[in-house]
Amino acid sequence: MEEIVDTYKNCYSEYIESLHINHLIKEHLLDEQIFSGDYEFYLFYPRLFSEAFDLPDNEPLKRLSIAGFLYFLSLINLDGGYDAEDKKLGLGNMA
Repeated sequence: MEEIVDTYKNCYSEYIESLHINHLIKEHLLDEQIFSGDYEFYLFYPRLFSEAFDLPDNEPLKRLSIAGFLYFLSLINLDGGYDAEDKKLGLGNMA
């Protein structure tokens, strides 16, 4: 399992590094805290179903996993913003 996690973390990191976005956003998206606790599980969530749908563990599956993980982070960010006392949304809500 650790090998799978490392592989998907590397793919995620390489993808985020390749984006042409603000360096502060990039730093936040690459912060190791994002992978802490139960969050790490969502990085390779689609892979858990790959055998049931006879999908190889290839680049498209890794990209789908990254997209799903970024979507998950956006939901956490929105939820944190809604729960915050001042109701402000920002990258800080993702931590």
